[in-house]
Amino acid sequence: MNISDCRCLDKGLVDILVNEAKQLKILDVSGLINSIKIDDFDKLGELKELESLNCSRCLNIVDDSLIKFLKHQLHLKTFKISGCVRLTDKSIKEVFTLENLEDLDISMLFVTDTCLSKIGKLQNLLNLNISGCVNLNDVNCLISLKLFSINISGIAAVDNSIISCLINNGLKIIRASN
Repeated sequence: MNISDCRCLDKGLVDILVNEAKQLKILDVSGLINSIKIDDFDKLGELKELESLNCSRCLNIVDDSLIKFLKHQLHLKTFKISGCVRLTDKSIKEVFTLENLEDLDISMLFVTDTCLSKIGKLQNLLNLNISGCVNLNDVNCLISLKLFSINISGIAAVDNSIISCLINNGLKIIRASN
């Protein structure tokens, strides 16, 4: 279900989703700035069959709600939280416990090196977007990943040796620009 950027949705949206769409596998609520309240996001955890969730640019998502949501997600393969600027390392490191995760977009977040160092737990990760994560200064933890694609645009810490290691591990697509 793609309801991204639908400005007419009101604050009762989350209740409708958890009460009437329990078997939902794909949900895109990106850009729903006002429709998902700060204390409602964790309720989406009741959608236990989700395989893909895009909540990029949902500015009301905070650490505690994301952590509660993640505790119920056993099937999540795609997770996009780009631009959810209230999120910190506290909740992002919990994302790295999602064992089935294949596609992760944490671009435009204030992720630190310490947090990113936990990414090695994601053994199934294929696609990673960390573009615009301006707080990253040490991305050596990426070397061990066996990614298909990565977006490292705007990450000053990426050098030739890191790119070489990623390619040797099977990387096929690199997106990198200043």
